[in-house]
Amino acid sequence: MKRLTADHDEQIETMYASLRSAYKAESEMEQNLYWEAHLSSEPELRALLLRLSYDSLGHKAFLEHLFTKLRGFSYERSKVPSPETAPKFTDLKVDDLLSSIRSSEVRMMEGYLQAKHGASDEALKKIWLGEDPHIFRDMMEYLVNAERLHDTLLKAYLQNMKKGE
Repeated sequence: MKRLTADHDEQIETMYASLRSAYKAESEMEQNLYWEAHLSSEPELRALLLRLSYDSLGHKAFLEHLFTKLRGFSYERSKVPSPETAPKFTDLKVDDLLSSIRSSEVRMMEGYLQAKHGASDEALKKIWLGEDPHIFRDMMEYLVNAERLHDTLLKAYLQNMKKGE
């Protein structure tokens, strides 16, 4: 029985680490893309970057709500960087910028998948403060699908960009 509890604790810690990492990445994406969008002179690119930024803002709020349902979960709220302190991508070509963003989106998707599948039902029942612990997995699936959509949008923009060259 002790081994089962130790396994659950390890699963929970792994899941929590994935959630903290995803939250941090969503926070960084929100801010970085917001400032990059305002620097972009190309309207379609600006619209794409703003969409990704606003979606990340929504995902961050979604995660903050989810965190209130997890027993023993703690995280550090991300600080909002100013335009002066936000990382800049201005030295990157557009295709490099979008490829970098795609990599981040894929990492977030993998993190959500790890959180979704990383803990057994028994472990999840130990920490879920809501009525039905399967809602957690549904919430993770929503975020996975959102990141898949972002990847699709980025791929399409990159393909259209290459056609126009």
